[in-house]
Amino acid sequence: MIRFKSPEHFVEVFQELIDTVKSERWSDMWWRLEDASNNLIVDGKLVMEEDLVDVNEWRNSLEDLMDLEVSEVD
Repeated sequence: MIRFKSPEHFVEVFQELIDTVKSERWSDMWWRLEDASNNLIVDGKLVMEEDLVDVNEWRNSLEDLMDLEVSEVD
């Protein structure tokens, strides 16, 4: 259940959400992410773009969990 101050506030919040989802920036990012997800594994290797994934955070998390080395591939 979602609670709002008033019906008008409810409409404002959802209209902002609609405007965001319909924006060109949102659409561009959607298609970039879809393309990236379709090409996430190439030749058995995981491909990660730094503008889509916080590679340093990902690397640190993995290194803390496992005994492995993460290297960059161009």
